[in-house]
Amino acid sequence: MGSLLSRWSKRMAGASHNAHTRRTSLWHLFSWTLTGNVLYAACQWALLIVLAQRGSVEDVGVFSLALAISAPIFLFTNMQLRGILATDAEQLFATGVYVQLRIVSSCLALIATLGCAAMYVSSWETCMAIVLIGISKWFESISELLYGWWQQHHRMDWSAQSLILRGLLSLSLFSGAYIYTGSLLTALTVYALIWGCILIAFDIPRARRLEGFTWRGSRRAGLKLLQQCWPMGIVMMLVSLQANVPRYFISDAYGEAALGYFSALMYVMVAATTVVSALGQSISPHLARAWSAVDRHALRSLLRKAAYIICAIGVGMTLGSWLLGSWLLTILYGADYAQYSDLFLILTISTAFGCIGSLLGFALTAARVFRAQLVIHLCTVLLTVVLQYAVTAMDMPMQSTGYTLLVSNLLSVVLAGIAWRNCMKVLMRQKLKTNLLLSEKTGG
Repeated sequence: MGSLLSRWSKRMAGASHNAHTRRTSLWHLFSWTLTGNVLYAACQWALLIVLAQRGSVEDVGVFSLALAISAPIFLFTNMQLRGILATDAEQLFATGVYVQLRIVSSCLALIATLGCAAMYVSSWETCMAIVLIGISKWFESISELLYGWWQQHHRMDWSAQSLILRGLLSLSLFSGAYIYTGSLLTALTVYALIWGCILIAFDIPRARRLEGFTWRGSRRAGLKLLQQCWPMGIVMMLVSLQANVPRYFISDAYGEAALGYFSALMYVMVAATTVVSALGQSISPHLARAWSAVDRHALRSLLRKAAYIICAIGVGMTLGSWLLGSWLLTILYGADYAQYSDLFLILTISTAFGCIGSLLGFALTAARVFRAQLVIHLCTVLLTVVLQYAVTAMDMPMQSTGYTLLVSNLLSVVLAGIAWRNCMKVLMRQKLKTNLLLSEKTGG
């Protein structure tokens, strides 16, 4: 009887260990992250389709402009704290330090967004759309930091569930409000309320369930964290500006209707960027641990596998847009959008290179290389502004904007590749130094 109980207890212990392994495996993390991000992005894309098919291209333009104005501001103040928290393998800062810094920075971002909205006071609908999107972004920024806390504890299922819930509720209630009232502002009010309710009712309670979560942190530690992560705030703002600078020029030179067409085409690319984001978020903690352990083989293996997936996606997207671009745009948005199939193909190729650059960005963040990313994206944005200004000044067609993004993404990939190569050289020297110290210690 005793031996039976002993064997049963060992079997149960092994089962428990295997279950834990499944929960924390890379495939488990990636599958949950991909599912949540894909469904959320699909719901956001569906919102744009509702605006395009049931409303007007001007509403699409106003919605896109509000996002283009608020996104760089919040990305700047977010300082990529989610990724930094998720990859804080050595627990350098308490959770409360991250939370307090995020709350303060998000409040500053909201104030800045309201200031930008005041610049459009002559257009009441545009002004209020920017305000409502800014409020939504405030709620999103707090939730996003909590996702980083969950990510550190391998609870990607929680962040996926939160994204799915937010996406489905936003799509159903936003669409219902817009179709019933015909008012974009009413729909955006519902949109903001939904995001606030999900933060309060779903995200915060689950964050508290993990041991170590606090709302308070040392001010001194917060200032120290700010000194380390502020370059990433500028990096993320520059990443957003690189994508949104063409929108600013298009809105000014061609009007909100043209911006609506361009934004609708760009949103098709979210499918690829969503997969890359899910992949990067899943491998980031593993990359951070491999970097901390000076494991060059693990770093190369993870990045090689991720690169294969991204290349396959890029080739598939390019072939699909080349062969089925006009048909796809007609089905999704309407016949008017099919005239931009050439621009759609260029944007697809540009996005493929942008995804490779994003993967290298995740790797550099895991290695705690922040300032190099600042230089990379600063150069990329400056190039984008110069090229887009030239395109507008020479009164070139809107399709030329696609080439601007393609060239800037190519530059980003080249510079990020150089930075990562230098990181690997530093890691190799560090490993040789460690091995030398160990050999001397053993010999002594």
